[in-house]
Amino acid sequence: MRVAIVGGNLTGCATAWFLEKSYADLRKEYELRARCQEDDSDVLPPPPENFKVTIFEKSSVLGGNKLQTEIIEDVAVEAGRNSTLHSDGVYVGEVLDQMSSELELDRFWLEGTGYHSVRSFAIYDADNSEYLFRHGGYWGLDILKVVASSIFTRFLLLVGCGFALYHGRFEMSGLARLKTIAAAVFVFISLVLFPRRFLASVNRSLAFWSSAIVGLMTYGTTAALSRGASKGFTDHFKAMLKANATTKSITLGHLFNRCGLGSYSSTDAESAFRSFKFLPAFVRHYSDTQLQVDYANSQLAAKDVSTLAAMLCQQRADVSEGDKVLRIRGGNAKLCEALGRGSRQMLNAAAVKIKKRSAEEIESGKQAYILSYKIPAQAEPVEEEFNGIVLACSPNMEELTFETPGMDNSGDVFGYTKEILTTQTPRNRSRWLALVAGTLNHRCLGHLIADTVPDMILSTSGKDWLKIECVAESKKGKIWSVICTEEPKAGEGLIAELFTNVREMKVRERSQPKYKTREFINGVDGNDVPSLILGTRFINAAGMDRLSCDPETDIISAWNAASLFSVGVNWMEEKEESQNAPVDELTS
Repeated sequence: MRVAIVGGNLTGCATAWFLEKSYADLRKEYELRARCQEDDSDVLPPPPENFKVTIFEKSSVLGGNKLQTEIIEDVAVEAGRNSTLHSDGVYVGEVLDQMSSELELDRFWLEGTGYHSVRSFAIYDADNSEYLFRHGGYWGLDILKVVASSIFTRFLLLVGCGFALYHGRFEMSGLARLKTIAAAVFVFISLVLFPRRFLASVNRSLAFWSSAIVGLMTYGTTAALSRGASKGFTDHFKAMLKANATTKSITLGHLFNRCGLGSYSSTDAESAFRSFKFLPAFVRHYSDTQLQVDYANSQLAAKDVSTLAAMLCQQRADVSEGDKVLRIRGGNAKLCEALGRGSRQMLNAAAVKIKKRSAEEIESGKQAYILSYKIPAQAEPVEEEFNGIVLACSPNMEELTFETPGMDNSGDVFGYTKEILTTQTPRNRSRWLALVAGTLNHRCLGHLIADTVPDMILSTSGKDWLKIECVAESKKGKIWSVICTEEPKAGEGLIAELFTNVREMKVRERSQPKYKTREFINGVDGNDVPSLILGTRFINAAGMDRLSCDPETDIISAWNAASLFSVGVNWMEEKEESQNAPVDELTS
């Protein structure tokens, strides 16, 4: 059995890893039962001998558009669409835990012990020059942190603690002496030895309760308790995985409401995406029910998009062990290389055509698909045959065409039209990415002190910029990422307004979707569109990019794509059998 994966990004490589692991587990199970049972009647049918996964990637390295790096001031800076996962990384962590420790993969856990490791974000209304939402604390405490961390302040506190101890030892007696000594010791330990850690913990506590109260008043009880849906989003996915596969159909509107985000979205949130559909898990080593997500038209407003992006994907971590931030760094090809190590990797191979054979040809023993791809060494496309294909990339109709019986083009296959609505991609709002090593003009963002600027700021207007984020720090200072609507130039326009000085800057043009979605054609026979699987999420509005680029949902999408393959059995046939299975078997 041969499976092709078009796209060597995180989703594609993770799908390949799940498929290879599923086959290996099934092989071990078959060999174990064959050795332990004398009667061959109950032995599982042998898995296919020639099971192989092939990854087709049009660039020279794995990672796709999401995992890219630029070198600025000798620092590798994230330039891809994945940046930071501000959560505990449940699904990514499980994948890394199951992979071999010999790979020596960097896990990119940052243990927060002080102020600078605490990630903060804000939603900024540039039109009115005000913050709509902020997770960052109070400016008074920020000033106190700066003052308390200075050597002069520590010296004064040390002298004060010494005087308090002397005064309490010789001038007081009884309970007053004990209280004075205890207070002096507490001040000495907290402010003299660990001022940043102490004040950061106070800042986090106050920021939590203040934001919870604001969230309670503005967005509802659940949003206030979950503090924005990182935890709520993950918990809801877990609940969905355990749901009854035969009766549940969860729309995005339900997802928002369960996360406490109903007030964030527009009134037609439930129609933004088509539905979340459940399928039984066919991956052998994973028992829960997986998700298959179909997307249709998205009509979310820009302000709602910015808010949803922040709350779903950019909520900072706040766990009992300290602040943990899981960073899937740009250009970390090691992760994708490790995930795809058991697969055949075809680099610099651009898929140009996918043809599905007729039912008669497939019944005669021929493989279901013919994939044509171009490589630099040959002028004409090369053809290979596969039993199934997973698309882990966006189907750009100008580059990839489809030939399927009963359907004329990829729009018929996937429910896409080539027309681009200006309301869905307003002003190419996330077209340009500027990586700037320089000093941010904190006053233009409404801050009197530079240290009080949040690590990430989302703009609701999006006229000039969509996001500003501190992505790295070199020996010379901080490095910022700015997503712009127009091409940025050093010392001019937006860059001159946002930065007082620019040491180095690199600009990258971000790819734009060239399609929009519509409802899948009604009445299409499932046999006409079998194992050509959408292994990624296709989202229309450029502002929704943050929702689709969370590494957690990449892994979930890979699980889903891999779950549609049962090794040695056509997945459509097994799906039909599973629909008649008892409910408790599906959810076990």
